[in-house]
Amino acid sequence: MEIFRYARDEEGPGRRRLSTLRQGVGGSSSIGRMNWTRGNRKDYDSWASYGVQGWSYDEVLPFFKMSETFEGGDNRFRGGQGPIQVERSKADNPLFQAFLAAGVEAGHGVNHDHNAAYLSGVHRIQHNIGNGRRMSASFAYLHNRPVRPNLDVLLNARVVRVIFQGHRCVAVEVVKNRTRITIPVHQEAICCAGALVSPQLLMLSGVGHADHLRQLDIPVVSHLPAVGQGLSDHICFCVEYEVKDSRESAAQTLPFGGGLTPGLEWLLSRRGPGTSGLFEVGAVLSSDQTVSRPDVQIECLAARSSFGAGEISIAPGFQCFVSLQRPTSTGLVWLSSADPFAPPAFRFNYLRTEHDRKLAVVALRQLRDLMNQPSMVTKLKGEVGEQVACRTDKTSTSSVGAKVGRESIRIASADRKMRYQPGIGTLCDDLRRARSFKKSNH
Repeated sequence: MEIFRYARDEEGPGRRRLSTLRQGVGGSSSIGRMNWTRGNRKDYDSWASYGVQGWSYDEVLPFFKMSETFEGGDNRFRGGQGPIQVERSKADNPLFQAFLAAGVEAGHGVNHDHNAAYLSGVHRIQHNIGNGRRMSASFAYLHNRPVRPNLDVLLNARVVRVIFQGHRCVAVEVVKNRTRITIPVHQEAICCAGALVSPQLLMLSGVGHADHLRQLDIPVVSHLPAVGQGLSDHICFCVEYEVKDSRESAAQTLPFGGGLTPGLEWLLSRRGPGTSGLFEVGAVLSSDQTVSRPDVQIECLAARSSFGAGEISIAPGFQCFVSLQRPTSTGLVWLSSADPFAPPAFRFNYLRTEHDRKLAVVALRQLRDLMNQPSMVTKLKGEVGEQVACRTDKTSTSSVGAKVGRESIRIASADRKMRYQPGIGTLCDDLRRARSFKKSNH
């Protein structure tokens, strides 16, 4: 696994924040918290309405089912014979049980399967975990499957350029162990390097805004100003609480907080807190009755944690991560250099639209409403942190804006304005073609 630390530009002179990005076989499924959530069916249907053929919910549902073996068994929405095992969290901690009860008291109700008919409500989080181990894409589709002759995986390699003949992709240039390798493209190359590196790779290859490319002496293959535009991030901020009884917090039993015991228990028996995704309950809510689909997501940990650069700390408490779904603020990615090993420059433009600022305030208000329900009041001393004093819309927005840059946030980007280049496609455009391609593993 490679770890990249990129400094991202923020509005205003001298304002730069550090973003840590990790790359490895299996992508985020080998790195993240293993929270197994498909998303809202209306999101997929909206893509289809934009003209992205094959991506309506009814069309992608068979592939969701094909990928998983859900502990609840095969049904209309869930799969029972796929390579990725999916299980519900136990959520047996008293703080988690109180959160679920508070959801009922607040009128949200419990959703027993948020990956089925609908998303809304409070729920036990599902994880891609099976028999105590992470079910990453690399484990499920590569290591745990027979070797196939039609797949080669190059490790410790970096794609540095897509080579075009006219406007058609004919090869991909890779650097492996300081040696440049040219791989011919006989049918199609799928550009799937993430929200930052995909546009960087296209621009390095001559696909992007012509003026920007010429500034760096990169030959222009296609003038596509949309490359690098529309960078979108699910804004996430964290709210922490002190608990009345520290023994009810999971801090002493979690990995990093409980010393070597959780790790040894996992190694010897594949049991204990080391088999958990740690975040075991959550909620998907709508900011008001007029929105057609939920736009606020909450994920909870029965401890107060900090995972900073080179520092991990776990303390008693309760922690909620609040994410804004479908933000309207967008940023951009551009080249800092023509050197393919130089990090791209990028800016997220968090909370730049009135919609996002209002949604952040409502999301904080909804979380506080949950925490003020009787079941949670019996467990919590109260909210802690800089946002405690923020009780007006203006101060709440400022607090959220300050916290956003310090949290670990998921990056997702899609650009419907990207026009197709023969021989090269974005993953969103061309996954549908993979339906006829046999799954191959190595």
